[in-house]
Amino acid sequence: MSEQQNTSDKVPRIPSKALQHLETLEPSRAREEILARVVFRLAGTGKEAPGIAFPRLETLNLTALFLLYQWDPIPACLPADASEEDFVSLTMDHIGRAGLSIPELFRQSLKNMIRLLPPRGENLAGLVGEREQDQGLLVLTNRVNLYGAAVVFYPGLLKSLADAVGGSFYLIPSSVHEMILLPGESLLVPVAEVNEMIRDINRADVAPKDVLSETLYRYDPERDEIVIA
Repeated sequence: MSEQQNTSDKVPRIPSKALQHLETLEPSRAREEILARVVFRLAGTGKEAPGIAFPRLETLNLTALFLLYQWDPIPACLPADASEEDFVSLTMDHIGRAGLSIPELFRQSLKNMIRLLPPRGENLAGLVGEREQDQGLLVLTNRVNLYGAAVVFYPGLLKSLADAVGGSFYLIPSSVHEMILLPGESLLVPVAEVNEMIRDINRADVAPKDVLSETLYRYDPERDEIVIA
């Protein structure tokens, strides 16, 4: 197929008129639009944009911030060229008008994200070359590598990964776009040293807006829970 045909086959994206006028929609219609479009991204608690105008849900030292996909039509799955510009922030005024709670937003976000941003895992050694120290490390993100660290909250995903690797594992916050899974019950170095390594990498290699946290996490399959290591 020619490049011209590929271009013409793309579904055009247009700004959602309903979203542009969300403040003036009837509450039931506003609720419908929000629930159809809402997703969330993770930020480090205290690193998110300040102000109480934005709904958020905090867990551990992470914060879920809610976004709305701003284009029509809403695709079955986001295209490979999806970017941060495809989303706008959801405000407290929006959810108040629509009569939505933050737990309800979180539940619906997960449903939308599993469809729009399905999870993806890739062996780190395959990405950077066959280095011995990278064997067994798995990069967790989503199909388009956008806000992919949030996949660790997809229902059942970490449990299935624990079954695959044979037990608990650690999670390294690479950025807001990905987590790195480190299999094993214990570390070869103290947690404090790993946290220092995370801080150093954040300062040297991660754009400030993409820094997630400076903390190592551990997944406990017995409790199906992420904890701070």
